[in-house]
This record gives sequence, C-alpha cells and structure tokens, in this order.
Amino acid sequence: MREDAERLDAIDHPASVTSPGWLGKVLLSFSLAGLPLALFLLRRVGRRGGMLVTARCAVLFARDLTMIVTGAPAKLRTLPRLLLFIEATTSSVATVTAAATFALHSARQAIYLSPGRGLRFSSVQGEHPDSRTMTKWYAGRSSGRV
Repeated sequence: MREDAERLDAIDHPASVTSPGWLGKVLLSFSLAGLPLALFLLRRVGRRGGMLVTARCAVLFARDLTMIVTGAPAKLRTLPRLLLFIEATTSSVATVTAAATFALHSARQAIYLSPGRGLRFSSVQGEHPDSRTMTKWYAGRSSGRV
C-alpha cells in the first residue's frame, strides 16, 4: 500500500522523477561550451578541428534523428518540439555541408599535388609560360607557331 502511494506521488509530481541532478547540469554546461569550443577548433586547430566539429554535428544529428524516430516529438510541448526539428535540420545541413567542403577541399588538394598542379597549361609538358620558357612561348605565340 505504501509503495502504491509513493508511485502515485511520483506521478503527481513529475519534477521529482525527472530532476536533472548533477549529470544534467554537467551536460548543460558541455552544451553551452559547444559553440566556443567549435569556434576555437575551427580557428586554431585547422583541418583536424574542422573534422571534429563535423563529427560533433553528425553525432547531434544522429541523436536528433533517433529522438524523432522513437516518437519523442509527440511527448514534447510545442516549443521544445519545434526546437528539436530545427536542430535536426540545422545539424544535418551542417554535417552535409562540412562533409562536402572537406571532400571538395581534398579533391582540390589532390589536383594541386598532381603533376599538372591543376593549371591550364602544364609546366611538366613545357606548355606553361614559366620563367625559363616565357620568351620562347611568347615568341611562338606571336609568330603563330603555337
């Protein structure tokens, strides 16, 4: 009988059941430190920092997607539900955008490291007017031979 009364009391007072405690406060502090940490990683750590920020956005997107799929929005009030959908959208866009940026950057770097270095005229084949062949190249262009 006493256990039933305690259960009913917990149902009547949900704040006692869902009290965040110290773990919730730690998670909130990490969440608040997320933006300054992301800015620090992007500005000071370089490419690795960008990859860490991308990974963080991907983790947040996975968490948001899991919450949406398991039906959490139906249990939330209007504002938290709206914020969940907005966060899922922005984290997915950030993840895709960052991943695409890193993929494009890697492709561009691979081109720069290739023998032609991505230039219109390949200096390897002697077609580019670098300092050694500039005179010959311009002389050939003016005479119509090139």
